[in-house]
Formats: sequence, structure tokens, C-alpha cells
Amino acid sequence: MKKKTLFILFVILTGLLVPFVVRAEECSLDNISIEKIEILNKSESAVQKLEPVIDGKKLIFDIKLDEVGSFIEYKMIIKNDTDKDYELDSNYNNEYFNYMISTEDKSNVIKKNETKEVLLRVSYMKTIPEELLNDDNVYSSNTHLVMAKSNDVIINPATGNMGTILFLLFVICLFILSKRYHKNSLLLLLFLLLLFTSFSVYAVCNLSIDIEAKIELSTLTDGYVYTINKYDENVGTSSYVWLDKTISKQIIKYNTGTETGKNIYLKHKLVNKKVEESYVEFNVTEEMESNNPGVKKGSYSLRGSVFDLLVDNYRSPYYEDNLEILKQAFGENTNYCVDEGSYFVCSISGLYVYVDSNGCVGANDSSWYCDFYYDGNSACFE
Repeated sequence: MKKKTLFILFVILTGLLVPFVVRAEECSLDNISIEKIEILNKSESAVQKLEPVIDGKKLIFDIKLDEVGSFIEYKMIIKNDTDKDYELDSNYNNEYFNYMISTEDKSNVIKKNETKEVLLRVSYMKTIPEELLNDDNVYSSNTHLVMAKSNDVIINPATGNMGTILFLLFVICLFILSKRYHKNSLLLLLFLLLLFTSFSVYAVCNLSIDIEAKIELSTLTDGYVYTINKYDENVGTSSYVWLDKTISKQIIKYNTGTETGKNIYLKHKLVNKKVEESYVEFNVTEEMESNNPGVKKGSYSLRGSVFDLLVDNYRSPYYEDNLEILKQAFGENTNYCVDEGSYFVCSISGLYVYVDSNGCVGANDSSWYCDFYYDGNSACFE
């Protein structure tokens, strides 16, 4: 009686511990197709260089996006001639671009035997380092839009391997038990087979729509760019921005100071890709203005210059202009600034700024600072 009770308990516990087994369903997705795609909307600076191409379940784009925040929106028609509903995920991101799916009825489900209009928006989210561009300033992006049956249950594929291992363990147990419980061995075998057939579920049947995009990005040859390049001793002087030289490809260039994410950064004027002017730009915040009477909120630029060894008592041609900028930021008649004759410094809580007659300029917020050195290089430090 005791042995029989143990045997029954074993069978019950076995049934509770056996996981579901995943069976891959045969996918027949030939009847899902992209019928049409056309441009619907775009930002002012975005350019569609070529009409998008539909190659089976692949979309090929050739576009130009000039700046972070620019986008192109497409309308595509997807036809589902299968007998099941399918659903597209809404967002597909990489580090630099966002591909967002939306529909008029706010549902990404494409029902069986339905043709549906789907909007695809391609947005430029973050400045791409130049080293990721080819010689034509083109970035190649490959993305997969995943469409799955809307009523499928996603199961970890590792479950199948675990099921195989457990099945082998059960066979071993069966062999051992059969030596002691001959009458019940057949019952146990049937029970195990039942477990491995009755509790099977089907794995998700996925459809992947591939997006292959050639995205040309604008690299300024003239105009202002912004950097927060930090000195790297492993790289050396190429981690600096130098006057009269091109900016190293390893240094990220931003279109605005706001994009840098800092209150202190560097601004450079490019002419034929070379740096003609460099500035340290700092921001006086609204909080600084409210806490320090006379201080004025805003962005301020201090221009650096190269020290001329051939000129006696050299004085930067921009020194007086820089002093005027400091007075605009900190006020004419305050105690925030100190004039040392050839060196002028202003400070409040969270901001320290200086200009030197030798051409150096800099700003510091106690944890981050940027400066222009009088030999012509500029960088930021932590």
C-alpha cells in the first residue's frame, strides 16, 4: 500500500513539474504584402532623394535629413489575405533613428482578409558621429518591423531544450520504476506521453518587414557647429579642436548648443570645413538670474585668440568685446566680477567665467568646464 501511494505521488508531482512543450507552427505568410508606399509629410529640411522601393517584404529608402529632429512620414498599404489577425509593434529604435508605426484607428492590428493604411515615420533622433558615415556622408540603417499573430503567446525558445532534458530524465526514472513497479510502468509511460502531447502550445509565427535605408546627412562646410570634446590622453592632440584646422572625425558636432546637453560648451565657425573662430559659450539660467540681482538670463559667447609671440605686450583683439559680454551677463555695477588688469573673472553660485588678455577664455560650473587656450586649441574637462 505504501509503495502504491508513493508511486501515485510521483506521478502527480511529475505532472505538475512538466513544462509546456513548444511546437513551431508552420508559417505561411506569402499572403501578407505591402501594396503601396508614398510620402505623406516631412520636415522642411528633409529630402526624399528617390521614391521608396518595395522589394517583396523589404522597403528601400534613399533620403536626406539635415538636422536632429527632421523626419519623413510615409503612408503604406498592407494587405493581409491570411485567415488570422496580425499586429505590428509601434516603435523601432536604434541609437540615432526612430521608426514609428501608427494607424488612423489607433490599432496596429491588421485583421484577416483586411487591407489597412499604416503610417511610418522616420525621425532623426541623435547626431551621428562622422566615423559612422561613408565618404558621401551616408549612414546605412537596417531595421526589422516585426508583425506577429495578435492572439499568439510568446514562449521562451529555451523551453523546448528544457523539455527534452526532462523527457530524458523521465525515461531514466521510468526504467528504474519499471524494475520495481512492473504493473504500473505502462501506466506511467502513457501518462508521460500524454503530458508531452496534451500540453503543447504553438510558438509565435512572425513576419519581418525589412527596412533598408540610405540616409544622407548634412555635414556643414560653412556655418557654426558646437562641440563638447573632452581631452583624451590616449588620443592626444586630435581630441582638441584647433583653429585653422578641420575638426577630427572622432569629435561629435552638434547643430545647436542645446543639443550638447550642457550649460557650457564650445562654438566654432567653419569656413571650407576649417575652424576659423572658436568660442566658449555659457548659459545663465533663470534660477541664476532670480538668485543673483543684476545677472541676466541668456547664452553668451566668449571668443578666443592665439597669442602672438612677435608682438610685445600682446593683447587679444577680442579682449574688450569679451569684457562687454561679461558685463551684459553679470551686470555693470555688481560685485560678481573682479578686474585684474589683464585678467577678468566673474562668478556666482554654479558658474565661474574668465577672460584673459593673452587670448584664453573659459567657463566652469564646478564639475564641468570648457576653455580656449592661447595656442589655438579648445576642449572641455570634467
